[in-house]
Amino acid sequence: MIFRTLLAAIALSTPLLASDLDHVFVKHKEIAPKETYSQINIGPTYQRYQLEADGIGEFHGYTWGGNASYEYSIPKGVYINLGISAGAGDLNSVVGTSTISQIEFLYSQKIGLNFSWGRKKMHTFTPFIGFEYLWWRQHLAITDFELLRYTYVKPYLPFGFKCNLYANKHLSFGINYTYLFAIVTYLEIDVTIGSKWFLDRKNDELLEFPVTLKIRDWLHATATPFYRSVKMGASTAVTDRGLSLGIQPESYQIWGGKIDVTLRF
Repeated sequence: MIFRTLLAAIALSTPLLASDLDHVFVKHKEIAPKETYSQINIGPTYQRYQLEADGIGEFHGYTWGGNASYEYSIPKGVYINLGISAGAGDLNSVVGTSTISQIEFLYSQKIGLNFSWGRKKMHTFTPFIGFEYLWWRQHLAITDFELLRYTYVKPYLPFGFKCNLYANKHLSFGINYTYLFAIVTYLEIDVTIGSKWFLDRKNDELLEFPVTLKIRDWLHATATPFYRSVKMGASTAVTDRGLSLGIQPESYQIWGGKIDVTLRF
């Protein structure tokens, strides 16, 4: 106490020393961490297929691939997501030796609005709309038939929601639902080069359950199991008697999962 009083008395006659004492006795305010609204997600994807197709029977198989996306999200503000994914694998007939080798590509873009609540506004609900473009190529090795190459193109207008709930500051659980409204679906077959087979429009669905672990403020890891339904309709081309010209409906039930590493900045 005596030493501090002596320093204060000396400082009264020495302005420079008085300013130095401010740094000694005045407590500095803590600097708040910088807000980060952008992130990049990247990781592998696994999908397990069950195909039921009129005319060729039932097929089971899987694909391996990857996905990457950029996301910009402001609490109580805009949500934007741009993403791509790709994969490849084989589906095998349940009762025969027929196989389908599949390559797939998906581009997506979404825009929505974030609503936040709870302690520190950690929980979020985000309705969104967007655009998606699905491209599938299949090489069909069907018993007693030549190898065929099918290429499906299916653009969508997706809409749905994302809901994210925090258990604590490091762990969160989510549920995401997307209804995929098909704009149009068409098919190209290698034996009919230059021709497009327009198919009956069928809408699809996607349900995801992400679990996210916050490792650092700038580094997160997310495991996401999901279910996806994809339907391809029959050909709209018919004979003069109303019979379909060969393309039968297909229904794909897909279960899978992906693991993403997220870098926030």
